[in-house]
Amino acid sequence: FNNASKIITPNQDDRNGTLHDVEKVISIPTIYDHIKNNHNILTLRNALIRDMASPTFLTLSQNAGPITFFAPRNEAFTAFLAEFNIASLDVVSDSALEQILSYHLVPTGNLLSTSFTNNQVLNTQEGQSLVVTLTGGGKKITDVNDRASNLFFSDIQGSNGVLHVVDQVLKP
Repeated sequence: FNNASKIITPNQDDRNGTLHDVEKVISIPTIYDHIKNNHNILTLRNALIRDMASPTFLTLSQNAGPITFFAPRNEAFTAFLAEFNIASLDVVSDSALEQILSYHLVPTGNLLSTSFTNNQVLNTQEGQSLVVTLTGGGKKITDVNDRASNLFFSDIQGSNGVLHVVDQVLKP
C-alpha cells in the first residue's frame, strides 16, 4: 500500500538487516490505510466509505489518536447479516451503520493485545463498553449483548493507533 515511492537500490545487506534505498520517505499508514488494503476486511472498508464524513471514518483516516479499532472480518459481516436476516449492508441505514462501526472504536489509547487484562472494560466511541476476556492464551472481546469475538489478527500498528481484526461484528 505504499506505492508512493520507488526502490532505487534494492537488497543492501547490513549487519542488522536488509536495506532498500527509496526515492522518497514512505509515510506510516493510518488505520484506514490498513483497512483499505486488507482483503480480509474489504466489507468493512465498503461500509466505512459509504459515508466518508462520518465520525468513525474521519477518526480512522486522519492522524488523530491514539485510538484502537476492532475490525470485523468479511465473514463476520456475512454471519451478522444472516443472523439478523438482513439482505445486505446496503439496506442498513447510515445512522445504524455508524452506530455499529463506532462501537468498534475505542477513542482513548493505542491498546495492544499484550496490554489487555482479564475483564478489562473498554469504552467505545458509540458510548457503550466492550469487555476483554483472557481465555487459555486467547483473547475475546465481548459486547453488551454477550456476543464474544476472538482476535483473529492483532496489534496492526497505524500512525493513529492500533487495529485488531475480529471474527464477529460487535453489536451495541
